[in-house]
Amino acid sequence: MPDISDYELPEEELKMGVQIKKMARGRMIVGAVLLEKENPANFLKLILAAPFEQYFFVCIGDFSNGLLSGNCKEMISQLLTSGWDIFSFLLEGESDSKTINSLVHGFDICYVNDGDGHLPHPLLSKAAWFGKPIIGTKEDTIGKLLQTFKTGIAVNGNLRESID
Repeated sequence: MPDISDYELPEEELKMGVQIKKMARGRMIVGAVLLEKENPANFLKLILAAPFEQYFFVCIGDFSNGLLSGNCKEMISQLLTSGWDIFSFLLEGESDSKTINSLVHGFDICYVNDGDGHLPHPLLSKAAWFGKPIIGTKEDTIGKLLQTFKTGIAVNGNLRESID
């Protein structure tokens, strides 16, 4: 992830941001930005549990086969063969600060993965800067920060609960 202290947006909205809004067709956009070698399993579970009429999911990160667990590969395969148009995976490549900022600015909700459990996820500051609510896990550092600063929803493992 690029510099978390840089909140500058590009002069014009990025084409990929416009495309994401078109693909969402008015549905709420829930986005995640994965850190290097971060496991997307909980975010994938959230996608699979969500009512597809209401939500569109965007996940930015590295989806190299060597980094994904068997469970993640299975969930991605399930999504790709489902026929649902509820998600978009943006592979790491466009990772400059302005691009990430523009995409986060376009999310309605940010999903923050658990990270390493000790340090706050860099997406917390970007989401706060752009006024985006966050979904995180209650027992982790992220959940405790969300509860303390009232910047989102901390869930207790029930992902369905977090989107209803």
